[in-house]
Amino acid sequence: MVKNEKRKKEEKWHLVIAQRIVHAIVGLVSFFCVAMPAVLLIKALDWIESIGVDGFDLVVMRLLAHALLLFDVYCVLLYIAAKVFLDNKEEGH
Repeated sequence: MVKNEKRKKEEKWHLVIAQRIVHAIVGLVSFFCVAMPAVLLIKALDWIESIGVDGFDLVVMRLLAHALLLFDVYCVLLYIAAKVFLDNKEEGH
């Protein structure tokens, strides 16, 4: 029993590093999946505005694009905080 616990502790640091890397990759992929459409929408709105279209609709669309981008950043930060909190809770810290 003691040998099994010792083995578990020896392997644990590898798993922690792997877990952190996987969390970072998943967080970044989800961030880019939502951020790219928002950035493309902002660029499309810049182009539409450059050809002379102006008005209330562009302002609303620009606000929505920025809101989508901010919401994405909020979700990524929430994901990271939740994972760190849950991992620390599981480890007993």
